[in-house]
Amino acid sequence: MAQAILRPNVVDFIEIATGSDYLDLQMEEIFIPVHSPFIGQNLKDAGLRRDTGVIIVGIKKASGRMVFNPGGSSDLEARDTLIVLGQPSEIVKLENLISFSAPAGGTTQN
Repeated sequence: MAQAILRPNVVDFIEIATGSDYLDLQMEEIFIPVHSPFIGQNLKDAGLRRDTGVIIVGIKKASGRMVFNPGGSSDLEARDTLIVLGQPSEIVKLENLISFSAPAGGTTQN
């Protein structure tokens, strides 16, 4: 109850985001495999939000460190896990982009 008084806009956002109009929003984890074409890119250059529509709310680094609300300069590394919010179709699109491997004869990392 105190949250509703102190932070009414936050409460409104949560009610809207969890209401029936937004039931298709999901929060998921997307693992970055060692062969991902995005390894070594930062979020801005990778264009993941632009190309898929998902919101990246966090990155759990392979070291275990959590980066909340990562900025555009946050680097993507092998074995990181993206914490994302989006519609199921957007999340599937992101999973496909992240895990796309290099064509035969290309280089991959292990």
